[in-house]
Amino acid sequence: MRIPLWRRKQGEQLDAEVRAHLEAAVRERVERGASRAEAEAAARREFGNVALVKETTRDTWGWASLDRFVQDLRFGWRNLRRRPGFTAAAVLTLALGIASTTAVFSAIHSLLLRPLPFDEPSRLALVWGTNLKDGQPRDVISGSNFLDLQRSCRACQGLAAFHLNDMPARLEDGVGVVGQMEVTPEFFSVLGARPALGRAFEAADGLPARNQVALISHGFWQQRFGGDPRIIGKTLQPLGQPHTIIGVLPPGFLFFTAPDVVTPLVPSDLEKEERTHYHYWVLARLRPGATHEQAEAELDGAMARLGREFPALRNWEVTVEPLQPALAGPVRPALLALLSAAGVLLLIGCANVASLLLARGLDRRWEFAVRAALGAGRGRLVRQLLTESAVLALLGGAAGALAAGFLVPEMARLLPETVALSDSAALVALPPVRVDGWVFLFSALLAGATVLIFGLWPARRAARAQPQDALRAGAPQATSAPGQVRAQRALLLAQTALATLLLVTAGLMLRTVQELLRADPGFRPRNAVAMYVGPVEELNPAQRAAYYESVVRSVQRVPGVTAAGLNDYILLQNEDDYKGFVLEGQPLVQASVRREEWRRISPDYFRAMGIPLLAGRPFNEGDNAAAPSVAIVNQAFARKYWPGQDPVGRRILITTKSFRWSEIVGLVGDERTVGVNLPAKPMLYAPFHRDPRPLMALFVRTEADPRAQLRAIQQAAWAVDPARPIFSTVLLETLVSDSISVQRLTVWVAAALAGAALALTAIGIFGVMNYTAARRTNEFGIRIALGAQPRDLRALVLREGLATAAAGVFLGASAALVLARALTGMLYGVSPADPLTFAAAGALLLAVALLACWLPARRAARLDPVTALRHM
Repeated sequence: MRIPLWRRKQGEQLDAEVRAHLEAAVRERVERGASRAEAEAAARREFGNVALVKETTRDTWGWASLDRFVQDLRFGWRNLRRRPGFTAAAVLTLALGIASTTAVFSAIHSLLLRPLPFDEPSRLALVWGTNLKDGQPRDVISGSNFLDLQRSCRACQGLAAFHLNDMPARLEDGVGVVGQMEVTPEFFSVLGARPALGRAFEAADGLPARNQVALISHGFWQQRFGGDPRIIGKTLQPLGQPHTIIGVLPPGFLFFTAPDVVTPLVPSDLEKEERTHYHYWVLARLRPGATHEQAEAELDGAMARLGREFPALRNWEVTVEPLQPALAGPVRPALLALLSAAGVLLLIGCANVASLLLARGLDRRWEFAVRAALGAGRGRLVRQLLTESAVLALLGGAAGALAAGFLVPEMARLLPETVALSDSAALVALPPVRVDGWVFLFSALLAGATVLIFGLWPARRAARAQPQDALRAGAPQATSAPGQVRAQRALLLAQTALATLLLVTAGLMLRTVQELLRADPGFRPRNAVAMYVGPVEELNPAQRAAYYESVVRSVQRVPGVTAAGLNDYILLQNEDDYKGFVLEGQPLVQASVRREEWRRISPDYFRAMGIPLLAGRPFNEGDNAAAPSVAIVNQAFARKYWPGQDPVGRRILITTKSFRWSEIVGLVGDERTVGVNLPAKPMLYAPFHRDPRPLMALFVRTEADPRAQLRAIQQAAWAVDPARPIFSTVLLETLVSDSISVQRLTVWVAAALAGAALALTAIGIFGVMNYTAARRTNEFGIRIALGAQPRDLRALVLREGLATAAAGVFLGASAALVLARALTGMLYGVSPADPLTFAAAGALLLAVALLACWLPARRAARLDPVTALRHM
């Protein structure tokens, strides 16, 4: 503390005057014949209260606040050390609340608040194609449309297109795939990222006249090339054309995914693509000062001009969305709900500690009365108690931060690796969750806030006590304090209400997960496995069909395999693929073209998936490229276009040369391809032989656990062509489980918080009732002396405790009834006002309250009246 010079001189002068006066008085008495000790004692008695003068001197020096704080700190620490049980209970209670809140905040900071590791990330945005007529609010954009949009956005500093893929490569352990991202040359400048080694792409990269080039990830560089600093210029050898490595990405590079290899898209190739070949995500960087609304208006105008020129684009618009909120959107509601739940748990802990401090304040009334009688002001007493609370908060905060360091990795393990962006086909990887300086700062601020939450009210109540009342009563004794008990019961009421709120929330999420696990996905996930086979881009459609037919026949011969079939994609991984069609009887004009999801499948796909055939027939081997085109639809498709009618026998025109007019030959059940919590989409199925994709998903059903036959299945596929990779192998049961990963995370964390809240509430009820029973010892003694039976005292204590708990349950349930409506978007198959959940939460809390009150009630019932009356 810096003291002004004039105050320092005042203090020195006053101190010198005090010493001079005392020395003169001592000399005078020594000259009269008194000893030095007697003279000093007499001089001090004559002078007055020397300690008071020194206090005044310190006040003049300006060190009073610091000196008093140090005194209060030492005194508070000694008090806490003398009561280890109280201190341990308070610190552990606070640590539990601070640790849980800090752990949830660490996830929120990592996923929602930490700026993306790119230059000026607030200027980055995603550009979506939007077709609300066909139910596509967030879709990819064709290459030719992207180039027109790129030239039209004056509010954009740059636009870049990218596409995620899997790239086959020859690795040390054989043929495999690496995660590939294809980007336009300006991608890294738009993103605001630079390679750690080498250079980014240039406009000429990827042209036919130049060698193919690639950037590799830092991890891929370390694993496959041993971190060789001479990597630039070396060749990455995929199954197709070799790529020259020109750069290494920064460590931990993550954008939508963590690609192993990044290759360039050539604008001249994009220009040649069809306008309806929707394939690319688009990233934009806004100019300084430009808004997302301005960019969206300009791009929307450009898309409207394209719609007038190309009728197939007439219903398309453009949406510009800030990048970071878009990427964090899938987990934002769950994390904010969990942070609120952790905050509620912290409030319960604070109420528990405040109740402990109130009880301790009553025990210290004699101490406060004596200090007040000796001149301590109310403010000084409040500061002393707040300092003790600060010591508790400091200890609790340190323990909570330490515990959070262990909780954060556990929470990170519960988080899914990837999440699906709603209403789109984008699947994005989540950044790692870790504890950093901001998280510890949050923990420190949280600890400081708890001082005000749990310390101020008990301190003010304790300092408000009248010293004459306490001194008149003599030494402290076991007497009742109605005001103090009412305050503690108010805290207990709040604890019970908050615990009820948490239990109801956790119960609703648990019911949601139960309903999701019971939901019918439209297929039978048990004993089924899926994997990607290929790609076969270099083959023509007939060769592709022959290869995949051979793979299916080879796999079907594996012992234990009951069915094997092909589909364009592995389901429940946020893939979509829309195809245009025209219903028979409608004019063949662009306005009549509808767009719905479609899949190209092999004849045995429905049997491999366990999807029921409801009418007509499945595809067979005769439905090949030489036969008339046929199709199958699901129930959702039939309900939308032929409500209440049989779709079998009807014809549609599929807007692809390979199919054209196709007869509907079958109707199948709905399979949920996006999530088990979402309704099935209308789906059109076509035989894959006419136009196979370069990469197909193989679905295999086995008699028992498919993991036992997995190696044999892979060997059977490789027997057709050992150079073709097999990857992304996954059990269908795992796909279903992973599709509810966000809800499962919410349940686990909410259940842990609710359990902790239940434990704290039980401790709080026990503490208050035990304290109240101890303070009413004299009253209970008189009641027994007047004829009360032990069961009467036991019933009295139980009735009072349960009445408070029941009132808290009612208030908490009422609050939960209102707040649970905010969880509607996260619930499935259960109402926000689910009576079973509310009844179970209330019954559980009342049962815990009964157990917590039982021991104090039994203690009161066993009281010896003679012993109780002797202490009156």
